[in-house]
Amino acid sequence: MPNNRQRGKYGERSARDAIREHWLMQDCQRTGQTSAAVSGADLSNTGRLHVEVKLRKTISAEKFLEQAERDKKTGKIPVVLMRRDKGEWIVMFRIKDSIQFAAQVLSVCLPNTKERT
Repeated sequence: MPNNRQRGKYGERSARDAIREHWLMQDCQRTGQTSAAVSGADLSNTGRLHVEVKLRKTISAEKFLEQAERDKKTGKIPVVLMRRDKGEWIVMFRIKDSIQFAAQVLSVCLPNTKERT
């Protein structure tokens, strides 16, 4: 990537494509510099989600997810919960697992759903 602006655009396009594929939000689009000033989000047409896109060469916390992926049993979804001292919990998983994650959480939270593990 030649510069940060081009790298940011590339990251936003890539994230938009992932959201379209995995969350089936076909209308998702890059907000762009002018619209981002109004909405504040990097991507729009994402319902009630405010999406910020960050593209970095390395993400320190990714090593935690890689550990969960190595250690998980077959059929399990690797998930990492993390927080700094006195901070709020943050959940991390791969976008490709998001529908399965949501379904699993809902199956536990809602009493009349089928799948519980």
